[in-house]
Amino acid sequence: MSILLIDPPRTAIGKGNIWKVVKRNLPSLGLAYIAAFLEKHGHNISIIDMKVEELSIDGLLDRIGYGDYSLVGLTATTVQINSALIIARRIKEAFPDLKIVMGGPHPNVMLEEVLSNKYVDYVVRGEGELAMLELTGGKSPESISGLSYKRNGNLEHNPARQVIENLDTMPFPAYHLLPMNRYSPSPGNYKRLPAASMITSRGCPGKCTFCNTD
Repeated sequence: MSILLIDPPRTAIGKGNIWKVVKRNLPSLGLAYIAAFLEKHGHNISIIDMKVEELSIDGLLDRIGYGDYSLVGLTATTVQINSALIIARRIKEAFPDLKIVMGGPHPNVMLEEVLSNKYVDYVVRGEGELAMLELTGGKSPESISGLSYKRNGNLEHNPARQVIENLDTMPFPAYHLLPMNRYSPSPGNYKRLPAASMITSRGCPGKCTFCNTD
């Protein structure tokens, strides 16, 4: 299966915000890990980072038209969600049969709000590798842990998926699918370029009272 993963712009399409002047771009490690895992299992994966490519929505649709994709995945933080939903709408209008999956921080926190959008077919909650593999492998949505979906006009939420305990089973992020030469941290946070981010574990040891998780 050919799958496209998209990292949307931080600024709402057609609008501006502080991210217009904050010169910071780092690769989406979430998308890179999912891409590597799906690629390891035989899928044809592409990643488009609309931020660093400065790609317009029309340019994105042109790329999708040439790609013969079966599924599109979008990640979204809160500052990206407006752009992500506009992108989902434009993709559905141009390619009605293409399934749209959303994941990332904002869809996890505002699950009902995002899934109720008529252009979003699925939301993956928590870690996305195994849920995306099962979804792309043809497993029925009803049996995929950590997946939320629509059925007969209702929003359905499957039980949460257990976290991946042995991270050594995960391949390294698919950096080869990203334009690594275009990334840079914010000014003052690097000594030289190129530079990239990395993580050594998953989850958070903090107990912040304002966090959305218990």
